[in-house]
Amino acid sequence: MNGRDRFFSVGAARTDITPPLDVPYLSFAPRHQAFGGVHDPLHARAFVVSDGIRRGAIIAAEAIGFISSVLGPDRDFTAEVRAEIGRRTGIAADHIMLAAAHVHSSPDSIDIRPLRESPAGKAWLEELIGKFGRLVEAARADMFEATLRIGQAEFPGHSKNRRGEGCLDDLVTVLLFESVDKARRIILVNYACHPVIV
Repeated sequence: MNGRDRFFSVGAARTDITPPLDVPYLSFAPRHQAFGGVHDPLHARAFVVSDGIRRGAIIAAEAIGFISSVLGPDRDFTAEVRAEIGRRTGIAADHIMLAAAHVHSSPDSIDIRPLRESPAGKAWLEELIGKFGRLVEAARADMFEATLRIGQAEFPGHSKNRRGEGCLDDLVTVLLFESVDKARRIILVNYACHPVIV
C-alpha cells in the first residue's frame, strides 16, 4: 500500500432465480415448447460499491434481458426493481444497473412472447423484484474495504461478429477489488460476447 491507493467499500452476493418448469420457455415460433428440465440453474449476482460518498449497485442476471414493459404497458419493471432496492438499501435509483447475460435458455423477459400472459410467468417476474432487492441488501451487508486494480487486454480470435467484422470488440476488462489483507476479492469481467450454445 502507498499514499496513492484509493479505498472502496464493496460487497457481493448471489441468488438462484431458476424458474419453475411451468414458466414458458423463451423460443421463437414454432418452438413454443415448455421447459423439459433444468440443465443448469440460473443465478443473479449483485455487486455493491461505495467510494465513501456515493453508493452504486449492479445486478447481473442469467437471463435473456429485461424490457421495462415486461409486466405490461402500465408497469415499469426496471423502475420497480430500483425502487425495491432503494427501499431496502437507500441506494439511489440512478445508481442501480440491471444487466443480463443474454442467456437464451431462460424465460422470455424481453417480451417476444409476453411472459405476463402466463400466470406462472407473471408470478416469477413479480418474485424477481423482491429477490433482486434482497440480493442487493445481502451484498450491502457483506461489504469490506478494498483497493481496486484494473486490467485490460485484447483477446482476438475468440469471438466473431456474425454480421461482419466491422464491429467487433476484442477487449477484456477486469476489475479486481481486493481487501487489504488479500483474504477477500471481488472480480468483475467485461467481455462482449453472445453465446450460441445452451
